[in-house]
Amino acid sequence: AALAPLQEVNRRLLSRGVWDLGLEAATLDLDATILPSYKREALSPYRSANGTRPGEKGYQPLNVFVPEVGMLLYSEMRDGNVPAKEGNARVLKDALARLPERITEVKLRSDSAGHCVDVIRLCNRPESRSGETQRLGVIGFAISAVRSEALMKAVLRVPESAWIPMRVWKTVEPEGGGEPELVEVDSEKEAIAEIDFVSNADGYSKRDEIIRYVACRRALPDEPGVGDDDIPARNGRPAYRVRGVVTNLPAPGDRRADRLGPEAMAPQPLLEWLNKRCGDAERAQDGLKNGLAGGTLPCGRFGANARWWQAVVAAFNVQARMACTVLEPELARAGWKRVRAVLLIHTGRLKRHARGWVLVLRRAGTEALQKALERLSARTLAPG
Repeated sequence: AALAPLQEVNRRLLSRGVWDLGLEAATLDLDATILPSYKREALSPYRSANGTRPGEKGYQPLNVFVPEVGMLLYSEMRDGNVPAKEGNARVLKDALARLPERITEVKLRSDSAGHCVDVIRLCNRPESRSGETQRLGVIGFAISAVRSEALMKAVLRVPESAWIPMRVWKTVEPEGGGEPELVEVDSEKEAIAEIDFVSNADGYSKRDEIIRYVACRRALPDEPGVGDDDIPARNGRPAYRVRGVVTNLPAPGDRRADRLGPEAMAPQPLLEWLNKRCGDAERAQDGLKNGLAGGTLPCGRFGANARWWQAVVAAFNVQARMACTVLEPELARAGWKRVRAVLLIHTGRLKRHARGWVLVLRRAGTEALQKALERLSARTLAPG
């Protein structure tokens, strides 16, 4: 209940951003991040358990990011030892309920923590959702698949002719001389293929549902391929590193029997679309933890830390809204430290005088602030 006002602030900020851009479709990036903290009350996250960061303690908030507006729709503060798959469907439900009515189509991207039966059923079955979120229909998703022995066996069964080389951009020198140019060519190391596989953990139903697997492999010519995600070298072929993707986006030429749901997507565009999640969500998490000091928690009390994190999320969304509405293009692309330096530090400073604080404003160097205030005063507020 104490976090509800800040969460409402975030909902309204995102709603106005959606209204300004005229969006009717949105992408949700579901991702957790670790806030390292060595407070006595903090608990050990998975990186401490698997030996990646021995002795690490901290917290692990779960975030829902909307890249079209550059804002966080929802964030839930969690202890560090909460499993990555815990409650993802519940968080997704809460996030969908906060979407503005203008949004009529949603797609979901996630890492392997989102590969669980509750999330897949929530996306594939609109009737499993309550309230107005049923209007969103089938939610198209692309999720990094959990590695399993059965999945790796399915990858091994794919004939060599089914692997299609990935298309990549390469710099080519013209034969007659001149400037180098970028051309799209077949990759020598990476290939992609459809996988005939459905996991028992997908909750698959034979009714109008699509669960499709795509795998990408990358050749490791100088390695034996003994990792968990590797196929060892055999029969004169090199070792491969494999990544699987589970999705309900149909293959080209395929469609649900009821003709509903998301549009088809070929394997390589599907993988490229999923990979964009890393750039968008990771950049947002860096801004939250480092640019706005969200990673420096104020105390050992979980509730106070949760309020601090929600306040940081609100500040991040305010910055994102300023970037797309009132700031100059060069400032809109800058981080918060740069924006703060130009709009605040160069504009004025606080001085201690006569047992009080005095705000001293400058005239010189305030052009960026004046332009931002002029744009802000000309904005019309969106409903809701």
